[in-house]
Amino acid sequence: MEKFFNLNRTGIHSSMSIRDNFHYGWVVVVVAAIAMCFVYGLRHTFGVFFPPILREFGWSRASTAGIFSITVLTYGVIAIFSGTLGARFNPKLLMSLGLVFTCSVSAVCALASELWHFYIIYGVLVPVGMSFCGWPLLVPGVANWFSRRRGTAIALAQAGSGFSYTLGLIVDPVISSYGWRWAYVFQAVLVLVLVLPLYLFFFRYRPGPADKIETSRVTSTGPKTPAADWTLAGVLKSRHIWLLVISFFLYQGFSMYLLLTHQVQFAIDQGYSSIMAASFFAMFGFMTVVGMMCSSISDLIGREKCASIACGISILSTAALLMVQGTESPWLMYIYSLGVGFGSGLITPAVFAAAADIYAGAYYGTATGMVLLGLGIGGALGPWLGGLIYDMTGTYRMAFLLTLICQLVALLAFYLAAPRKAKEFRAKLSLKQASQEG
Repeated sequence: MEKFFNLNRTGIHSSMSIRDNFHYGWVVVVVAAIAMCFVYGLRHTFGVFFPPILREFGWSRASTAGIFSITVLTYGVIAIFSGTLGARFNPKLLMSLGLVFTCSVSAVCALASELWHFYIIYGVLVPVGMSFCGWPLLVPGVANWFSRRRGTAIALAQAGSGFSYTLGLIVDPVISSYGWRWAYVFQAVLVLVLVLPLYLFFFRYRPGPADKIETSRVTSTGPKTPAADWTLAGVLKSRHIWLLVISFFLYQGFSMYLLLTHQVQFAIDQGYSSIMAASFFAMFGFMTVVGMMCSSISDLIGREKCASIACGISILSTAALLMVQGTESPWLMYIYSLGVGFGSGLITPAVFAAAADIYAGAYYGTATGMVLLGLGIGGALGPWLGGLIYDMTGTYRMAFLLTLICQLVALLAFYLAAPRKAKEFRAKLSLKQASQEG
């Protein structure tokens, strides 16, 4: 078993030399996309589980949404460590063990009968495992294979997370027929059976600041990644990474997870059936995929322009959600689901591509973990605060308005991070390292 996992540090079998006409990085992209779909389905279907858990236990919406808040916070905190460990140890082994652990404890949710059971099992244990089998290790595995087409590769890989929202359409009938407890078991078994073989037999990790295989096939006029590489201390002290953290905290963490947690219950409150509410949830996920597929335009127009388009569409669509009153105008819910889902999908790969532009290399996993920490803190605050606002006011409208404001501020922070100047930052780093060596 040790021999099986102990591939050379690049994660490439010596007997599997990469042919000039085939770039194995695209296989890694496919593996990552499928894994994102099913691994994050364990988290993104919480909105579908939210109503039946509320009905059975009668807890407040704030305390019940707190389950999800703890989940995202724990994930964000652990992501820093898992991303760093991925640069030091065998990622294939970490991901495989993390997947088995995640699926096992997710199935144990079926035994929960107290709020603190959910807090520990789903809030703490599941995201710990997920941080070792999900994006913190997947994104360096994808990004370090590419240079010129990095934004496209990350967008395609992360598109799988958009499909994870559509699992709600599968889970909802299981809940209706067998209850939410068996639905948790069903999800866990499905994810383990489908994803573990992909990690064991097809995932290859490539550390390093750029993909020499890809860059060797591009023209001399194409962009080249500087040879300089960041240190761990350099990443942690950089102001650019903290601006990206703030941006992701406000947009994807606070705003999107507040909406995701409460949108199904909001639709039910307006008078829609549970399956109709789940369909809005699935539509959100489908449009997230579309947005991620379109996010490759960030390679052409720049990360900031891509983020501006995403935020503009998302803000207008959130405004449509604020106008929803009952079931008389379902088109407003469609505008919300289509627009916010598309905006979320469009901006997310651009954020990770921006981080890769600046920090690609051995500690890009650390940079990714820090961005995910922003997601975790925002994802912890947003769902809980959304529930608290509802408990205090009897409506979600103030909470939804707050998400709109946060999206605007997130765009400003992204511009200040200035990924458009990534080459300049890395050139300065190269000169600094050269002077220190001299």
